[in-house]
Amino acid sequence: MHAVDYFKATMPALMQAMKPAIAQNRPEVERDYDAMVPLVLEGMNTRMNDLIEQVAVLYAKNFTADELREAVAFYRGPTGQKIVQKLPAITQESILIGQRWGQSIGGELRGRMIDELRKRGHNI
Repeated sequence: MHAVDYFKATMPALMQAMKPAIAQNRPEVERDYDAMVPLVLEGMNTRMNDLIEQVAVLYAKNFTADELREAVAFYRGPTGQKIVQKLPAITQESILIGQRWGQSIGGELRGRMIDELRKRGHNI
């Protein structure tokens, strides 16, 4: 399934998703954050083998050897290869969709929570 490639491809999107919470709209922090992303990702790439080993153990705990062979056969076929090829981009886009969705409802959730807490006598 090209798991290493998949994880490497999704890491930049994860870094961008974390950026607003860390930079907090401070341009100088955003600039330095962007400059540090490649260095941080390079450091993470050196630890990929640990991740792959742990994921392999997870698969071994959840699937029999026959099931894993069937999965390998599927992923070697045309549909499986298409999934493998498109999954990193789909995952990155899904992260961005989730982030935009979260931001769009964040204000609404905050407002509703404050209203409910005020109804219970809290001075917020």
